Amino acid sequence: MSKHSPVAAHAERFARHLRRHESLIWAGRSSTCASFRAYARMWVVTLPAALVTYPLAQSGGIAAMPFLVFTALTVCAVPAALIAGRTFYALTQRRALFVIDGFGLSAFTSIDLCHGLRPWIVPESCGTATLFLSRRAGNHRRDRFVDADGNIGFRRIADADAVAFLVRELSGARSDG
Repeated sequence: MSKHSPVAAHAERFARHLRRHESLIWAGRSSTCASFRAYARMWVVTLPAALVTYPLAQSGGIAAMPFLVFTALTVCAVPAALIAGRTFYALTQRRALFVIDGFGLSAFTSIDLCHGLRPWIVPESCGTATLFLSRRAGNHRRDRFVDADGNIGFRRIADADAVAFLVRELSGARSDG
């Protein structure tokens, strides 16, 4: 593995999460550009709304609530976009790995690449896409990596088509025994 390959660049970040006889096949990260662009759509609404509701906020009381809500949404989007840019993903022979590493945050989860896993792709901005790996039915765990619909995936990655191919190959090659 070349020192300058994407896998080598992320090898240290994932090393402690690898199981015995497991190695990285692919590694990547969420695009900061795409993350900011996603939150920019929210800013298009929340920033003007905060400015429009500012005169109401000066009167205080309940009239200040719209301004406070829109301002909070505008301000909170910046750290959320930065954290999204510190989200890293990897594939091994057996699992998909998810890590948040930066700004004092650390989180990890993984899912098995079960036989017949059928990933699907949702195009995003900045030439990226989200590669969803599973949809959990019923009571799914909630963590930073699972959305409200129970989906888990590599969000806003540049090479989603190639990674989807790898996931199909790896999940098809796995034996359940």
